[in-house]
Amino acid sequence: MDQAQEHKPLWAEFDLTWYRQRYRQEIINIAGDVTDENLEAFWRNFGSAYGHSPNRYFDEVFYRRNNRSVGDGIHRGIFVSGFQHYDEIGFQECAPHWMFDETGYFIHNPDLTMRRLKDEGLRNGYDHYLRFGQKEQRVSTPFFDPDVLRISLFQARQAYFSPQGEFTRFQEDATVASLRCSWYFDPDWYLEHYPDVQEMISEGAYFCALQHYLSNDSPTAFNPNPYFDDAWYCAIYQDVATEVALGKLRNGYEHFIRFGLKEGRLPMEGAVLQPQSICTMRDNAFLSFVRTEGGTSAPEIIPPMAPDARAEVVVRRRAVLFGQLNRSPLDFQTGRAPRLTIIIPVYNDFAGLVDTLTALHGARHLSLQILLIDHSGHRFLTQLDTLARGVEIIREDGADPAHVRAQLISRIHTDKILFLKTGLVVSEASALSIIDQFDSEADLAVIAPLILDRNGRVQEAGQHLWRDGSFYSFGEGAESTCPALQCRRPCDSVGGDAYLCRKESFVRAAHEDDFAKAGYRFATLGARPRERNVACRIIYDPRLVIHNLSRDEGFEVQGDGDRAEFIKQYGDFCAYRPVKAAHSATLGASIKSLGRRVVIITDDLPEYKPYAASLRLVSTVRDMIVLGLEVTIFAISPRGAQDAKLRSFFDADVEMVQASADVTLQSFLKARARCFDYVWLDGLQLAPQIWGALTAAQDGLPLTGYVCDARQLAFETGTRRTPMMGARDGWETLPEAAVSREEELTRLLWLFQAIVVASEREVETLRKSGIEKCCSLLIGEQRETSKSFRERADLLFALPVLERGDVGYRALHWTLREIMPRLEEKLGYPVQLHVSAVPENISLLTSLRHYIHLGAPLEGKAPLEALCDTARLMIDPSDASLSLTAEAECALGRGLPVIASGEGSENGVVYVSNAPELFVEAIATLYENEEAWDVYSEYARRDAPQREDNLANLKAILMSSKSHEKDW
Repeated sequence: MDQAQEHKPLWAEFDLTWYRQRYRQEIINIAGDVTDENLEAFWRNFGSAYGHSPNRYFDEVFYRRNNRSVGDGIHRGIFVSGFQHYDEIGFQECAPHWMFDETGYFIHNPDLTMRRLKDEGLRNGYDHYLRFGQKEQRVSTPFFDPDVLRISLFQARQAYFSPQGEFTRFQEDATVASLRCSWYFDPDWYLEHYPDVQEMISEGAYFCALQHYLSNDSPTAFNPNPYFDDAWYCAIYQDVATEVALGKLRNGYEHFIRFGLKEGRLPMEGAVLQPQSICTMRDNAFLSFVRTEGGTSAPEIIPPMAPDARAEVVVRRRAVLFGQLNRSPLDFQTGRAPRLTIIIPVYNDFAGLVDTLTALHGARHLSLQILLIDHSGHRFLTQLDTLARGVEIIREDGADPAHVRAQLISRIHTDKILFLKTGLVVSEASALSIIDQFDSEADLAVIAPLILDRNGRVQEAGQHLWRDGSFYSFGEGAESTCPALQCRRPCDSVGGDAYLCRKESFVRAAHEDDFAKAGYRFATLGARPRERNVACRIIYDPRLVIHNLSRDEGFEVQGDGDRAEFIKQYGDFCAYRPVKAAHSATLGASIKSLGRRVVIITDDLPEYKPYAASLRLVSTVRDMIVLGLEVTIFAISPRGAQDAKLRSFFDADVEMVQASADVTLQSFLKARARCFDYVWLDGLQLAPQIWGALTAAQDGLPLTGYVCDARQLAFETGTRRTPMMGARDGWETLPEAAVSREEELTRLLWLFQAIVVASEREVETLRKSGIEKCCSLLIGEQRETSKSFRERADLLFALPVLERGDVGYRALHWTLREIMPRLEEKLGYPVQLHVSAVPENISLLTSLRHYIHLGAPLEGKAPLEALCDTARLMIDPSDASLSLTAEAECALGRGLPVIASGEGSENGVVYVSNAPELFVEAIATLYENEEAWDVYSEYARRDAPQREDNLANLKAILMSSKSHEKDW
């Protein structure tokens, strides 16, 4: 028996666990209880006849529908099941699953041949795909693109790398299967326009929206996205309608993707497709229409694979590249003006050159100019046209280096350059889209990449200078997932092996003839006195990942001559760099730059915070970046969440660290000794928890610069009151424990040089207590509102509801019981009360669903902002005399009037007694009076703080915490 016969593909294996879970009830209905030992026999003798699949990789129902002759063969008794047909003869050309196309697999992967698969002991393309292809990011069908799925995973803040492959993960996880995995199909739009499909998915008839579209019985009745109309297409193109009616095509969309697009046919009435010279499955006029004119919002940068996985893929594919290039050379010719110039010096590494060019070929949609510098007259470059087209060669041939440099500069046709030595490959070609940063950051000169070795460990993440003029590579030897490497960071220079830069910066560095090494040449950009309109800033950006696949993993050696000359010319610059020390070279010791650095200690990720606390933190960090601070965030809650969750809230310049079993606040601060100028505490209630860690690490922390954002004191201390029926003044009596906690926390305010609160009234309260070093910081900036009074409806609750019995929960319970029924009686029609929630308290709100006026809980932060634009009023029944909630401040900034209990004078707010009858009267009056509503809305928006005011206040707060800083 040969190797092919001995091997059993994954699609042929019986998956006992999956089968029992998928067909549990049907097994019981047919045979009652079936043991694990007899389950496979049950499938073969009974289940297969009922349309059961043996595993998740073969779809019996789809196979029968997609191959009508198979159904006829089963009825005639030739085959027991579709699987038998596929296993015996169908595996050679039939599609076994709605997400895999056997023929398409060989079309889109020309390096694969049946001869090669047989030599490897594989039965067909699907066998190869399940074992290797999905891990190599190969595609077989337009409806499943692993790059698009990883974009969706990244946006959904889920892990975007799967060691078993994206295809398998899609089949195993219903949540992943609900995400977009192709530009050709929009699952969210599909479910919105065909709500019955969602019901069928819930009932288990289909796994996901894509399965329904690709395998339902009425293929022409459903459109895949808003940019293709199947009925219109078949009506306009009668030849297509005929082919569909004869069963030669599933629907009009299949024709359009396979033939119509290349024939110039339109996908829908009124569509305008711009002509393109390229028409492939991943790059064509229709996809450009979907991504741009169609309004699809997706990031330009595809999240990278795990580094070791990418290296493994590239090395494996190298084995088949040479034969493929002889048959089908890499073509960099696009017919468009290039956007980026790639400069590759060639010495004696043909395999490395092939690796580098192959990786760049994935970015050809950017229109690349490829310049090779032949340093030693390699013969293989004379035949380069047989391997790659559209590549230019500059030959050294013993010429003077200055002449070669001049020739090179004259041949550069773009204003941005990527320099790569052979053997270095861009981990994700789409990451080159970060060249757009040069357009938005005028002073940006060079971007240093994250360079990884063959084992996936860091080789360099930017270079930094010691005071003695020597360099060191930041992060060398560390894991690529280390938090310190996940944010943009200023650095002094780059190594000479790979960098992305402006042409003008490249030219300036190239003319620094006093220095032999690129590191010193580029360091001069930042060391010189700043010149007007000259880019001089060098940053490290983790989104540009480059693998060094060559065996020579060393970088250019620093010469004493360069170091001495640099000290001679730029000694003043070096004098402000760190002193060279063993502990400073570790990854944990972040470089102490000339800029100001702040560490923000927070309790949790923004995703798990109440909306207002999340918004306040995100807004504060954003403003700190604008003021020029370098920000590090340390979250003390050890959730083990991925960095992508934080990255969706914060700018790429922010460093983020999550507490874990290995990293505590104390260990982190000690590792970062003397790195921070400010310590910012996000929430007064954290002070008792973290003060011990601050004390233990005090030798490495600043003497001053401690700021506490106490936010809303009444919430932090638990003393914000809620209404209570029958109480003397209508308010509940606070428990003695709450009063004691307020006193305890207030005493801790003396430990900080500056106190930040949410309102001027809280400032006055603190100053009456003898605390003078306090000021307010608001977050409700002015925003335009898009909806008028008549377009709005319902009420929005202004308090966060975090746990049973807290102030938000008590106030909500009182509102649902005392206010909402009276309001419906007053108005004569029902009104809903909406509450925005964080994921962890959805079940808490669900417990109140017996109140008919409570709207469905809305997860996340965006719903509150959206509701501020759709609700007619916001209500706050708690005692707002001390301060409005941050949610209310946000609402006012968007022009949403607020009804609040207590006393106050803010424009846009109606203050009223907490007596239910009076509170209801105030709501009803403003809810139905359009003229009064317009006045309150305009006043609210007009008096909301301006962005410039917030920046000025934040700057003043930070300066006040450092008594010696008079100006910034």
